[in-house]
Amino acid sequence: MQQSLTSIESKMDTMCTGMDSIKHKLEKHYCCIAGTERLSSVKDTVMHRSEQLLNMEKALIVISAKNKDLEARSCSSNMRIMGIPETTNIGKTEEFVESLLIVVFGPESFSKILIAEGAHHALMAQPPPEAAGRPIITWLLNYRDTVLLLARERCTLQFIYPDFTLAVQEACRKYFPIKQKLQQANVRYAMLYSACLCITHQGKAHIFNNPQHPGEYLKQNLRRDSPPPDRCRLPDAPRHCQRWYGFQM
Repeated sequence: MQQSLTSIESKMDTMCTGMDSIKHKLEKHYCCIAGTERLSSVKDTVMHRSEQLLNMEKALIVISAKNKDLEARSCSSNMRIMGIPETTNIGKTEEFVESLLIVVFGPESFSKILIAEGAHHALMAQPPPEAAGRPIITWLLNYRDTVLLLARERCTLQFIYPDFTLAVQEACRKYFPIKQKLQQANVRYAMLYSACLCITHQGKAHIFNNPQHPGEYLKQNLRRDSPPPDRCRLPDAPRHCQRWYGFQM
């Protein structure tokens, strides 16, 4: 009887050891399964976040386009008046702009009272007195298109321009070397919105939306010995403002 009990106890110990081993293996498998589930959950979360990020990027593109459109619309009624020396005693800017336009274009150009709804200097650092003054940004209650048309017709008075956003202005500045060459070659050109160069040569209009393309056209079609142009340029402001505007600087 004692031997039987001892044998049973020995077998029970063996069974307990085996069960402990099986339990340990099950715990390992459970950890692996839990880790796999967590990994799958993480993958699902990452995919969800990726979709959210993609949707946010699309929404950002739409919002950015709307913001650019609103910025362009806010500038569409503005004009830039260049060449006013910084030392000019302007006083109230709106009244100065109204008087300036009447003196430059004549009162006969306006059948009604010219009203500047607002005006201010461009937001930039104030230049030294001997440098060209900051542009004056103004928006008229009436006659904006008339003023711009008169400024284009009178080439010697090309100091009034439409106002554009900073992005459009930066894009237009890239054409500056090309415009200098066109002036030297006496070729008519114009800037189109937004940041496109239109060259009128031999009775044909050529439109370029890349600053590099006009250079290739110039090399192929324009002569280097063309006479200097007799066209509108922005003159030295301090010397000409006194003659143009009729104000004491």
